[in-house]
Amino acid sequence: MEQGLRMILNNFVRFSMIGFLLIGAGLILSARGREKDKGGEETDIPSGENAAEKRPEADRVLIFIGIVWILCSGAAAAGTAAFAPDSMPAPVLSGGSSSGGTFSGTASSGSASQKKEYTDATGLYTYTLDDQSIFATIRSYLGSETSIVIPNTLDGHIVTGISIGAFNTVWGASSLTVPGTIRNIPPACFLGCFNLKTLIIGEGVSSISMKAFALCDKLERVSLPESLARIDDDVFPEDCAAVFTVPAGSEAESWCLSHGFTVG
Repeated sequence: MEQGLRMILNNFVRFSMIGFLLIGAGLILSARGREKDKGGEETDIPSGENAAEKRPEADRVLIFIGIVWILCSGAAAAGTAAFAPDSMPAPVLSGGSSSGGTFSGTASSGSASQKKEYTDATGLYTYTLDDQSIFATIRSYLGSETSIVIPNTLDGHIVTGISIGAFNTVWGASSLTVPGTIRNIPPACFLGCFNLKTLIIGEGVSSISMKAFALCDKLERVSLPESLARIDDDVFPEDCAAVFTVPAGSEAESWCLSHGFTVG
């Protein structure tokens, strides 16, 4: 019982972080809007209530979405504890062999009904495995590196996925490299990496979903691969000033040009 409650709490904190970040972004936009209203007398922008009516309601939308996200996080956290798959093969500790290879990390405690979460040998990542113990999905990043190179394997398991929000509290990183073994970058995966300046997406990544790098306002250099076939409209901040390096004639190049980003 205690382990189940701990799992629900941990998942709620992980899931709801995005909601709190959205609320924070909405409050920042609201504060900036009020500052503009105060200066309305010196510009052509009307001040007071009229300005508030004319100003885009993006701040309210972000706050509303954040609140809804947090509320849904509670249900999602409870659901993961209640309906987690129980077909995960138990790993063999201390370097023994399992059906999918060698496991050298540590397993988190929990009931038999929940999917096991492991910490890799370096202590930097937690991850889960597929039913055959071959492929790994990163659940969270535990380190504090300023230059993060996500590995393509963890304890001998091929890294093919990242959970939503797995890196959204990595505030100190200035450089990030995503390996090509990860085919899809999920929504809000790196949302809130405020100090990120250099981003390299490896060849093999085929899609990047909404808000994956939202609020990464300090981006200076972004490298996108030819393998990218789908990029959502709002992957990067709307006013992103980064220079994008993309293969000529690629889908990534077309996307950058159509969204007004600098290609160089």
